[in-house]
Amino acid sequence: MPNSDTQKHQVFYQNKTGVFLAFLPGQSPDKMSSYDLVVSVMWITSDIAYLHSAKGNCPAETLAAMVSQCAERGAKSVRTQRKSFRKMPRPWYVAEKRKGYNLWQIDV
Repeated sequence: MPNSDTQKHQVFYQNKTGVFLAFLPGQSPDKMSSYDLVVSVMWITSDIAYLHSAKGNCPAETLAAMVSQCAERGAKSVRTQRKSFRKMPRPWYVAEKRKGYNLWQIDV
């Protein structure tokens, strides 16, 4: 197994992240309005999107719109993680249980 202290890394850059911004009615980025919700997206593969680092209010219909936009960009599934006592709306399901949190997934 290579030792990262002695081996040289090969470094690759990929555009694999994005950000969803959600605004209340009447507000928009064009008006320099403050967003009501921000969610980061990391593309694990070309067809798996991972939503993370959400800040703000995220109703189910807004989450569905983000999933739809991921699907338009080629996602076949979207994932996120939440503390194990938190839930997600249907048809999200627990893809993997981990210590203290669950990995949720929706197939699109």
